[in-house]
Amino acid sequence: MISGDGDTDNGNFEVEGDLLIINKFPDYEEKSTYQIRVRATDSVGISIEKTFTFDLLDFANLTQDQVGAFTPAAIQGFDPEQLWELDPKAFKGFSKEQVSAFKPEAIQGFDPGQLFELDPTAFKGFSKEQVSAFKPEAIQGFDPDQLVSFKPAAFEGFSKDQVGAFKREAIQRFDPDQLVSLQPTVFKGFSSNQISAFKPEAFTSFTSQILKNVKPSAMPGLLIEQV
Repeated sequence: MISGDGDTDNGNFEVEGDLLIINKFPDYEEKSTYQIRVRATDSVGISIEKTFTFDLLDFANLTQDQVGAFTPAAIQGFDPEQLWELDPKAFKGFSKEQVSAFKPEAIQGFDPGQLFELDPTAFKGFSKEQVSAFKPEAIQGFDPDQLVSFKPAAFEGFSKDQVGAFKREAIQRFDPDQLVSLQPTVFKGFSSNQISAFKPEAFTSFTSQILKNVKPSAMPGLLIEQV
């Protein structure tokens, strides 16, 4: 960093090796443009000075194409409040690699309408830690195509309150490997109507511990072919 014309915001940045680091996370509402002046010197001592201007983007106005250009590393570094400001339609741009970088605390604060816009293929990127952060009201609104796209390993993160929000039409399509990945205690969350939607072949994989956790009030939902 060097003093001179255009060094207005030099104090907000540091140069570390070949990286330019901002000292304070930028706030678009507080400041939308930064200007710095830097000097580069080569191995023989020849220098050049140049001024750079950075314009911040307002998260509330980002499009799905712009969101799709975020690197997972960048998403991981975002403050949750920034992601919460995104227009729901922008969520269409996220890939499974990108959603895997969402912090659980960010997921907890997402408006369900934002999550509903995710492409079903993006759901393959969620981990069990992330899944545990979904609000039941969000799960209740998920399209079956979204729910069936979760990896079996992600099902380990669901709670009984969350599984109680699964749509029957989604349960009918769950792979047995997904259901047997659920923690046994969460089976307490299934209703009679939900139980009747399980594929018969799923029952052949259920352990006695799983079956013991099904509520007595849900047992009437069992069908002859399931038994």
